[in-house]
Amino acid sequence: YHQHPFERLRQAAEELPGSTLVEQGAEAVERQVDRGWAALTEKIGGRARITVVVLLASVLAISSADTGAVSAVAPQLETALHIGNVDIGLLVTVSALTAALGMLPVGWVTDRTTRTRMVTGAIVLWGVAEIVSALSPDYPFLLIVRVALGVLTAVTGPTLASLTGDLFPARERSQIY
Repeated sequence: YHQHPFERLRQAAEELPGSTLVEQGAEAVERQVDRGWAALTEKIGGRARITVVVLLASVLAISSADTGAVSAVAPQLETALHIGNVDIGLLVTVSALTAALGMLPVGWVTDRTTRTRMVTGAIVLWGVAEIVSALSPDYPFLLIVRVALGVLTAVTGPTLASLTGDLFPARERSQIY
């Protein structure tokens, strides 16, 4: 994962005075990174498990980014949709409230279905809903899309927690999740 930047550093250093020192420094840093990566890989249990952790963390990151996106584009939304701060707050609130209310029923469904399909479906629908929200013609339409995004957010919490339970032994879960 990390070899490419060090190779570029070596190539750039060849043209500089004192390039030998730069190359030695790059090699020392690369050895440290290699040791750190090997220790992390061993601690987590191999490259496949690292991939799982990164994928699960990415889903949680997308969920958080979705919440922050409304605030980031609030001035543009206010101008384009002729709305105020209360309306912006409602966009965030309906998603969060829908997600909170949906977690219990989604948790029940999660225990009775294939979790990976649920997460995959939620991510695909999430992408579609994000595109639809970007194309929203007016505030009521955007509000409805935000409710749908809240439902999809409700899928991630219990499903990822359940997947973590499936994929990692109990003694490791606190370190992974």
